[in-house]
Amino acid sequence: MVCSSLRRFPSPRPREDRGRTVVEAVVAMAIVLVAAASWMTLNQSSGAAQEATAGRREGLALARSEIEFITGLAPGQAGLDPTADGWEATFEGSPMVAVADGLVGNEAVEVGGETYTIVRRVVLEESAGGANWKRYTVSVSWSDRFGSHEIRLDGGGLDGA
Repeated sequence: MVCSSLRRFPSPRPREDRGRTVVEAVVAMAIVLVAAASWMTLNQSSGAAQEATAGRREGLALARSEIEFITGLAPGQAGLDPTADGWEATFEGSPMVAVADGLVGNEAVEVGGETYTIVRRVVLEESAGGANWKRYTVSVSWSDRFGSHEIRLDGGGLDGA
């Protein structure tokens, strides 16, 4: 006599469909894992892009503030101190403007944990009308995990000195 609890109950699925639920579950899990890995990669790329953009934004802000500062100086003060580090007699073929106690040519500044190097150049050029024209060039450079970067801005004005 067979115990009634050991009797086999007929499966509601046909014999050839048995085991498909396990295969379907494994395939579904694989699809979910691929989607999760894709999302994580996209999230990391987005964070890296934000970090790179933040560095460019800080570099551009530094360069703009330097150009505005130099532009706001009195005409006789817009020049570089020839005794400071980074002094050069010429820049891009034009003579540098030397002013005692003037601006320092090279300076390192730390902003948000990044070190930015600011390079200032003030040159004297003669315009077509014979007036003296001062051209200001500010370069800001920095390095991060994405490589080395540089932003350059130019400005200028008539020299009244």
